[in-house]
Amino acid sequence: MTGVTSISTGYDTTFARLTDGTVWNWGNNYLGEGGQPTAGPFKYATQILNLGGSAFTANEVSGSLYTTCARKKDGTVWCWGLGYQGERGDGTNTLEVDYPVQVKQGTGNLTNIVAISV
Repeated sequence: MTGVTSISTGYDTTFARLTDGTVWNWGNNYLGEGGQPTAGPFKYATQILNLGGSAFTANEVSGSLYTTCARKKDGTVWCWGLGYQGERGDGTNTLEVDYPVQVKQGTGNLTNIVAISV
């Protein structure tokens, strides 16, 4: 893999952000934290996609035990993985989501964020 600008690790998964902003994952994916529709583990880097299948891009990625979040260039925050206690911040308690969903603030979207840490 070339063009890596940053690396972030979760409990047992790793993320790489490339110069084009795409995000790639390898390792565990038991609860969607790897952003993949099938359970892992993944031995090779696999690209994180949006719900419709297009490439997900971000400026920053931060992983934790079973939830991963990313900050986009426009200052919005997107998360995926475990969420039965609201960990993703999208207003739901869905057990797992294997694609990025936007974090909410009340009835609107969380915006103007300059850094994240999960």
